[in-house]
Amino acid sequence: MKKFTAVLLLLCLAAALCSCSTFSGPSGVANRFMANLKTYNLEGAGKCLLDPAELDADTPESNVFYDYYKECAKKMKFKIVESTEDGDKRTVKVHVTYLDSGELFAEVYKEYLAKSLTSALSGKKNENLLGDIFDEKKPDYPPKTAETDLIFNCTKKDGRWYIDKMPDGCTRVMTSGMTGLLGELISSFWK
Repeated sequence: MKKFTAVLLLLCLAAALCSCSTFSGPSGVANRFMANLKTYNLEGAGKCLLDPAELDADTPESNVFYDYYKECAKKMKFKIVESTEDGDKRTVKVHVTYLDSGELFAEVYKEYLAKSLTSALSGKKNENLLGDIFDEKKPDYPPKTAETDLIFNCTKKDGRWYIDKMPDGCTRVMTSGMTGLLGELISSFWK
């Protein structure tokens, strides 16, 4: 019986090692990055980047929407669909399905701008105005499912693979569509 248990344990260990090797190299670092985003472990995701400071993980809790981002991230799905090689550089394509709340954020910021202007003119301040509006609007604007492909450019440094920089579209996924909305708002001011 002891031999059987030892052999079974050895087979389980071998299977675990084989499954881990599937996610080694550039695909592995992209997978770790996305897995950390899914749990909103920004520190862990930052360790996958050549420059961890690019993903400012110091004080995300100070963001009014932090808990909402975290809840939406749990529902994100991702799959590595392609990995290409060019010398010591690699590109990994990851297909992501995520929750996009751009419509909610648009409504929140519209009302926030109007009310904060009114508050400023009246001399009254409401420190929680943005959070209050967000909580009020959230039930009326459920997130929509969105899909995108993120392209990770990876480089090997000191024997370890890293992501060169955050892929285009990644912050939109991380913030459930809010950064996409802010980009559109800023662009509209310059037209």
